[in-house]
Amino acid sequence: LVDIGYKFSNKNQRLLIDSSGLTENSLRIRKHLNEIAIILKNLLDNASKYSPNGSEIKLSLVGNSKQFQWEIEDQGSGIDANIRDQLFQ
Repeated sequence: LVDIGYKFSNKNQRLLIDSSGLTENSLRIRKHLNEIAIILKNLLDNASKYSPNGSEIKLSLVGNSKQFQWEIEDQGSGIDANIRDQLFQ
């Protein structure tokens, strides 16, 4: 787990990155880094926006040569259950 020292806005939040789930072959994702960066920025911005001041936001990375996955864990209130059920309809 790494605290990269990045502070979100004026909320005194810390970004922690856990890359222990990446394998050596995970680096084959380089050709998609621009798209990944845009997606992650949007997800992290939302995590910051909806999390309380002084909270931590954790980004976990897992991957191998065939797939790559990330998970963002924050201390926000989450998406209302009624809306969550309709997200992918």
